[in-house]
Amino acid sequence: MNFWEFKEDHSRGYYLPTSNKAARDHGGQLVTGLFFLIASLFKLAWSIVAGIFSLLFMFVRWLWNWKKR
Repeated sequence: MNFWEFKEDHSRGYYLPTSNKAARDHGGQLVTGLFFLIASLFKLAWSIVAGIFSLLFMFVRWLWNWKKR
């Protein structure tokens, strides 16, 4: 790397490895992102389960009212 090249210059055509400190600093971001992804997936799963149970509950009530007539 010469004096005029930036560290983030991607026009070089090859990969410049990061330092260990930069990798450690970005490791926290990776863990935070993975935790956010897992939490979002749990929220999505809970919404789907709640929707299925509410549809099932409405269907059972409709059958119950239809049977009473």
